[in-house]
Amino acid sequence: MIKALNLDADVYKTDYSDVPLDKILNIKKFDLEKAELNPLWAKELNDYKSHVPETEEYGIISFNFESLEPFDPVKFDAFT
Repeated sequence: MIKALNLDADVYKTDYSDVPLDKILNIKKFDLEKAELNPLWAKELNDYKSHVPETEEYGIISFNFESLEPFDPVKFDAFT
């Protein structure tokens, strides 16, 4: 499905989402204007009655992160 929506996307098979961050952050492979021309994109946007939320479709749940130490702002800024 990812390749159908974005031919430029790289797809990585991972264990526990272990992938180098430089492979997925700030890679600039999404073009909104190009995506809007894709018929699957329009179907996803306009066929909302049959839409299954990703949380249900893929079993995504939220989680809380707790730590006794605060985020290091320098490391956090380097990450984002």
